[in-house]
Amino acid sequence: MLNFLGGAKVDHPMADARKAKEIIDELPADPLKALADIPQWLESLRETAGFRADRLFENIDLLDGAAKNHQRRIAQDYFATSRQQQFQENRLWTCSYGFWKALSDAYLECVTRFENTQTGGTAFRKNQQVIVAVYVRAQAAGSPRVYWLTQEGNAVARRLYDRVAERSGFIQYRRQFPV
Repeated sequence: MLNFLGGAKVDHPMADARKAKEIIDELPADPLKALADIPQWLESLRETAGFRADRLFENIDLLDGAAKNHQRRIAQDYFATSRQQQFQENRLWTCSYGFWKALSDAYLECVTRFENTQTGGTAFRKNQQVIVAVYVRAQAAGSPRVYWLTQEGNAVARRLYDRVAERSGFIQYRRQFPV
């Protein structure tokens, strides 16, 4: 293929929007099985080179949306589990944690790709789209707030966050202990 004419084709099943929809439709109905599969898809998206940042975001958002009802069901089961059923409680917690960890890593990869491929005002507009999408998703899930954490010296991120959120006035202090 002549890469200089149209770019290299991404070698991932979700590179094609129709195939991505099929993958979502074929997720297991069982919440534990679905939330075990989705992090694997998220990881494979993160590790696939060649995805444009906007297409990567669309796929992550698609998987995020598909997981919503499964995650809600797992959370309900987790809180309904009596303390005597610790094996089931651990299973639900581990599944839920694995999903949220993979999802946050995937969104972070998406933001990193936006930052690495865009400059100036374009980078702000693109990152703002990601942030707005996170806001919409958080509100739809019933979250009372979203917060952003960045390093004090990260001027680019701070300018972006100043445009889309309010500074809380808090400064974080931490002490690490040897393991």
